[in-house]
Amino acid sequence: MKDSVDNYVDEQQREIQDNLNNYVDDIQVTAKNLVNPVAYNRGVDTFSMLLENPDIVLSVPGIITRNGYICETHTVISQGYVLNIHRIPRSKHGKRVPKKTVLLQHGLFASSADWIINGPGKGLAYVLADAGYDVWMSNIRGNRYSKDHVWYKTDSQAYWDFSWHEVAMYDVPAVIDYILETKGLNTKITYIGHSMGTTILFAMLTLKPEYNNILSAGFALAPVVYLSDMKSPLKSMAPIASNLAYLDGLQGTYEFIPKNSALGKISSTCNGENMDSLICKNIVFYLCGFNERQFNKTLLPVFLAHLGTGTSWKTAVHFSQEILSGKFQKYDYGYLNNWSIYGTTSPPEYDLTITSTMAVLKLFVVLLSLFVTAQACDLTETDADKTAKAAVETNITNNRPFVISNSRYRQVYHVSPPVGWMNDPNGFSFFKDKYHLFYQFYPYDTSTGNIHWAHVTSPDLVAWTQEPIALLPGDEQIFSGSAIEKDGTLVLMYTAHKTEKINDTFSLANETQYLAFSNDGVVFNKYKNNPVISFTPDNSRDFRDPKVWKHENYYYVVMGTQTANKLGKVLLYRSLDLGFWEYFNEIGQPQNVTSNTIGGYMWECPDFFELSGRFILLMSPQGMAEVGDRYHNQFQTGYIIGNFDYTTGKFTETASFQEIDYGHDFYATQTMEKDGKRYLIAWMGSWDGQFQERPDGWAGSMTIIRELTLVGDRILMKPVDAITNLRDGQANNITLEQNGVIDTLNKSGELIVTFDLTQNLSLKFQGASDTQSVVTLGWDSIAKKVSLDRNYNATTPTNVRQGEWNPINSTSLRIFLDSSSIEVFCGEGEVVFSSRVYPTGAWRVSNLAAQSVSVSVYNLKRSVAI
Repeated sequence: MKDSVDNYVDEQQREIQDNLNNYVDDIQVTAKNLVNPVAYNRGVDTFSMLLENPDIVLSVPGIITRNGYICETHTVISQGYVLNIHRIPRSKHGKRVPKKTVLLQHGLFASSADWIINGPGKGLAYVLADAGYDVWMSNIRGNRYSKDHVWYKTDSQAYWDFSWHEVAMYDVPAVIDYILETKGLNTKITYIGHSMGTTILFAMLTLKPEYNNILSAGFALAPVVYLSDMKSPLKSMAPIASNLAYLDGLQGTYEFIPKNSALGKISSTCNGENMDSLICKNIVFYLCGFNERQFNKTLLPVFLAHLGTGTSWKTAVHFSQEILSGKFQKYDYGYLNNWSIYGTTSPPEYDLTITSTMAVLKLFVVLLSLFVTAQACDLTETDADKTAKAAVETNITNNRPFVISNSRYRQVYHVSPPVGWMNDPNGFSFFKDKYHLFYQFYPYDTSTGNIHWAHVTSPDLVAWTQEPIALLPGDEQIFSGSAIEKDGTLVLMYTAHKTEKINDTFSLANETQYLAFSNDGVVFNKYKNNPVISFTPDNSRDFRDPKVWKHENYYYVVMGTQTANKLGKVLLYRSLDLGFWEYFNEIGQPQNVTSNTIGGYMWECPDFFELSGRFILLMSPQGMAEVGDRYHNQFQTGYIIGNFDYTTGKFTETASFQEIDYGHDFYATQTMEKDGKRYLIAWMGSWDGQFQERPDGWAGSMTIIRELTLVGDRILMKPVDAITNLRDGQANNITLEQNGVIDTLNKSGELIVTFDLTQNLSLKFQGASDTQSVVTLGWDSIAKKVSLDRNYNATTPTNVRQGEWNPINSTSLRIFLDSSSIEVFCGEGEVVFSSRVYPTGAWRVSNLAAQSVSVSVYNLKRSVAI
């Protein structure tokens, strides 16, 4: 199996390169037939004129002015190139130019527009201006705002004879010198670069080390230095970049992807009608990587209209040399020319040790970028990283400028998507000394779309790091699934969801099961013999969410489906090698059920595992009818307890279905076992959820990890032990009297509440700026019920969730608050609530009950990179 996987990976790499070669050839041919877009100097493509956003047709100064800020344009001449620098000299309402100065340097295919197109309050240039900075935005030679030259024409080879080396050697130093001449020689400048802007920074500091002392600090956003481990599909182009540059040169083209050719093709493809198409979104994805420009589709036309320009072929070739060599070195002109230029046969490397005198802060590394990996970034880290925060008087880190969304509801210690949509957790596993969690992800909108698999990892189930996207959709959407290690390889098993068009008005969905493999846990390749399971005994088209495990010699997988009369059930398959599967048995179907309103019409996200010697079938039924206090969410998640025989595949129920969580937002669980402990995570969302973070460009959150135990016929859930590592200092122990208030919390915290169960309890939770409760936690001492009232609308009784609580030991409540969620663990975890809630500002807690309660209060630190 291992050999077949390795051979498959090699085949996939060759196929990627062949496809990319054909794609580039197609672009070159198409470019010859395209006409320059109109109003080029305003950065607009033909399709953009049909759209309403005025930022599409305005230049950078026009956009800045329209938003109420002053914008100046300054001109700097460097080696004859006319560089236009845009400046916001002060805040929107400021009267004086601030002393603090920052220079923003954009990346590849970009311009100064990158720093403003997200608008006031989100665009970094606006954020910095409002924070008291004099903001300068450079435009590198050859882009739309720096296109002119004193003596060269833009279609000449001499004009395009540069790479980022010349920008680092001449242009950026010239811009810095100009700022010093304008503001005074003692001005301290903070440099912020993105992508190629960081390459330029590090190269400049080695070529001209005197600028280590001129710049007060440098911020490297998605740094691009060592590229041998880059993850972008553009890596496949590296071996042929020089040949393509030569062929283009023969045709008199020295610009790589000029604005009026390939980028024009992209813009015409992504017109108003096709903007939401998969090809349009993936073009942006492949060009730009997964970074700050992966915003929701409403900004896509603005982004495309301001996609700065191409660059020189020499720049593209220089980057390809970095990829192939694995070194950060000067341009390789070939054996003889290198000797003539450098005095050596090989190009010299940039000496990064020279930069150690400057505090280079790795603020937003490569975690949201396809272009480089964290390992590559670590090569640029110096001891100065540890002191950079103290060295820079700035609010940059608090504003998290590289996430396009507003921070008001951004979770602090819960996994949530950097941008776009999140739903089910997938592939929860342990591989190569890390916990891995994948999730359903659509980066282009805040509602579900053509699903990808995003990926985060953790050493302890609390601190999570964003990894490159694991799986991209092809002709299939990538629905939920699981992961298992096999012979040192991490194997993902997931549902491929395809829609088959029957006629012009009717289509049918079809679901089969696929595999993907990874040797390093980062880069995954789809199996060439997919699908590995393509049938159900009754040919149901709803057939999804495989959860795989191994027992003795066999691999087993459960999947959710439905009967012909629309009742949910779970099917069991087994395999000796993961490649060939046989149907084994049906292990879950509602007992004595004739109506799908009782047992549900579809069972999704099944899981099957042993806990304390008994077997648990955990799943998410859809379509269950409300019964008393139970089943008030649109869809549920719960479990059945029973006995299981591996020889026959027969599951015998001994305890009927129970909900595992009583909150408003809990669905699609996944579990995994490590060192004898069973851990669970769920999507803290629901298909009828409000997702008030949507206007900020993202939607969805996971729960914290819980550890499961079985006591009698009840699963108990408690927070994973490592969650205590997030406590910021000692507890603030408070006796909260009636009408007493806790106002020492930040936007994230933990409360441990001890009270008298013989009396009623009512705790009100709201934001510091809220005039009424966001959520109320209550205990009814007579009914013995604990309740959570998410009272956005007091006239809607279904906002209340409640359940009976019979403590088996502890009688405390453990409450976890984050920027937009609350999780309540009663006692030992007999009753748990998970709900999304939306406070305005920091949390404020009030005691509405007659009794006094004891509360231990902790603020919690950030543990999730965004």
